[in-house]
Amino acid sequence: MARRRPRLPGEGGTSRRVRQVGVPVERQGEVAEVDAGVLVKASQDGPLLVGVQPDDLGEGIGEAALRIPVLGKGGCDAGDGTVQAGYSRGMAAFLHLARAAHAGPTLVVTAAVALLARGFGGTLGEVVLVGLAVLAGQLSIGWSNDAIDADRDRSVGRQDKPTVAGAVSVRTLTTAARVALAAAVVLSLALGAGAAAVHLLGGVAMGWAYNLGLKATAVSPAPYAVAFGTLPSVASLAVTERWAPLWLTAAGAAIGVSAHIANTLPDLAEDAATGVRGLPHRLGERPSRWLAAGVLGGAVAVVLLGAGLSTAVLMAVTAAAALSIGFLLIGASSAALPSIMVLVLIILAVVGSRIAG
Repeated sequence: MARRRPRLPGEGGTSRRVRQVGVPVERQGEVAEVDAGVLVKASQDGPLLVGVQPDDLGEGIGEAALRIPVLGKGGCDAGDGTVQAGYSRGMAAFLHLARAAHAGPTLVVTAAVALLARGFGGTLGEVVLVGLAVLAGQLSIGWSNDAIDADRDRSVGRQDKPTVAGAVSVRTLTTAARVALAAAVVLSLALGAGAAAVHLLGGVAMGWAYNLGLKATAVSPAPYAVAFGTLPSVASLAVTERWAPLWLTAAGAAIGVSAHIANTLPDLAEDAATGVRGLPHRLGERPSRWLAAGVLGGAVAVVLLGAGLSTAVLMAVTAAAALSIGFLLIGASSAALPSIMVLVLIILAVVGSRIAG
């Protein structure tokens, strides 16, 4: 005999079983009953509310049920509870896509180019347009990376990847990458011919080339060096129609190489198991750490010499750089890349308008 389910708390109204989640209450009698453990409270003077009886549900079923909006009369969301449920479902999808796009590095690169554009004297409109173009390009690279690597990630059980966890399909990522790529082309062309060519060929194309095979070769750092090295000129050409200073280009390229190695270090074993043998894999873990630290140190030295910073600012940048280099040297691989990204933002924030010199 079925156990009686308790009524939902609240004054007035009645509680009844939901026969099919998402069907208006007045039509519940027309569909077969489904034992979802969900109740609907039909209040006479308020919105419909959704409730779940946790003791009647298997693990995870309650969460899934709450994500499905229950429609009230007129086909609208049935009140605060269901609006929140729909919002939660949409937010979950957004977060999964953000993870697949490698949200952290993507946002840092976007913020970096926006700071560069502002440093070169760009207006608010120019800064926003440069940022959007680079963001679209980075999203296309991130999504294509996870789509292309889905089978490899699945073979080594990378549950941190949305495709492996089943949160996002490869088809969805492929479509998203193509849409983002198209947006990157359109937005880049709006920056002008020079900036568009540098961004699409030096940045976006390099990222896709890395994803499609260069990551497994001895020249795996090359796409990062080209992309990071040309990034300042994307901002400079868009704002001033001139190339970025040579010292900034060199520093960007060196930071790109260091970022590539730092990004690869935590996954050396998994990559090797699936046949990926980029430069860090060929060198080994310890030599790669030392190489990344040395290249990063060189990049910071170029910035300090080229920007002409005050003593106080110089010390602040040096301290941040020392932290990143320290993470690399001691083998704190998971902290190395985030610290490098923070260092990039610190450098661009304190250098400011000096980058135009």
